[in-house]
Amino acid sequence: MTKPYFKREPSGAPLGWGSEPTNSFHPKDSNVLVTGGSGFIGTWLVRALVRRGAHVTILDDQSTANSLTPDPIPNTRLITESVLDLEVLKRQNIDCDFVFHLAGVVGMRLAHRDAAHAHRVSAEGTRNVLAISGDVPIVLFSSSSVYGQGKALNEGEEVKMSEEQPIDVEEIRAYDGGPIGYANGKVEIERLAHQVSKRGRKCLVVRPFNVIGPGQSARYGMVVPRFIAAARAGAPLRIYDDGFQTRSFGDVGHFIEHLLSLTSQPTAFSHGNNVFNLGNSESTTIAALAKAVKEATGSESPLNYVPYEKDFPGRRDIRHRSPCVDRAESLIGTLQWSNIDEIIHAILRHQTGPQKSHTMSLHEGPLTSRKTHSAAG
Repeated sequence: MTKPYFKREPSGAPLGWGSEPTNSFHPKDSNVLVTGGSGFIGTWLVRALVRRGAHVTILDDQSTANSLTPDPIPNTRLITESVLDLEVLKRQNIDCDFVFHLAGVVGMRLAHRDAAHAHRVSAEGTRNVLAISGDVPIVLFSSSSVYGQGKALNEGEEVKMSEEQPIDVEEIRAYDGGPIGYANGKVEIERLAHQVSKRGRKCLVVRPFNVIGPGQSARYGMVVPRFIAAARAGAPLRIYDDGFQTRSFGDVGHFIEHLLSLTSQPTAFSHGNNVFNLGNSESTTIAALAKAVKEATGSESPLNYVPYEKDFPGRRDIRHRSPCVDRAESLIGTLQWSNIDEIIHAILRHQTGPQKSHTMSLHEGPLTSRKTHSAAG
């Protein structure tokens, strides 16, 4: 038997998962399933949950496992299986009180290489996880890709992307380069979330924006680790188009804190208002990022500007991607993030430190906090 979502005091006031203060989220003694728990964000999340007293089951096929934690994490159970194999998953007898579903294809290079697989992992994988986890509360990871190419954003000043914006099917197809792909799969995740939430299951959807930090791999095209790897090797930093496209980089330590704070709020699971952008509302141009990496590493690497279509034929890069976070801040207060220079230096400390393969170099939590106020989208 699974535990109830809210533990209650004699007075009837909810506690535990329900309404602990923002910085006092305690999933103590709960059994938590984390799919994709061996990936970059997943590893940080698992360690945060274990520190709070949870017993964590990690479901991950290890195809893109994180190098940050090569040794097993205490109080965890690892199931090395795919979310696509429903019959195998049923035989695992997974008992959980809460689910974080992160499993998905990592990076646009992999997503574009096999668009059908990227879509299937999101759509079918989510259906399977929903099926094996009963009716316990669940957090589903969507993506900022559901905003598509952001046609209007490319024509003028940067506009914050809001959860209130309707999903544009044509923009999704432009992003994926066809009717099936990564972004379309994330839209399917949100459709499934809407269905189960309408039927009464507690479900929260998060749309992450450019989460970065120690342990993120350069293998899948993520720009920050890719730039750092090139700079340290003295190789050219490859910048697409003019470099003035912007991204909103948020450190993974603060991201996890904000995520867990959201899950501590009962109203975050309210049907119709349970989709949240989660990211830094301040943006950085890719050219400025490259220069910051060069400065931090002391590299003499040249900046190599190339057309986006050279690596991604038939597609165009997104000019601006920045979240409106008003909905999240209305529940958990002003979101705090480390600045890009702090994050770059933390990544470098992790890569060059004496225990680089065995420690979370952000002290397993956020960096020095800096308040960032969001603008309305």
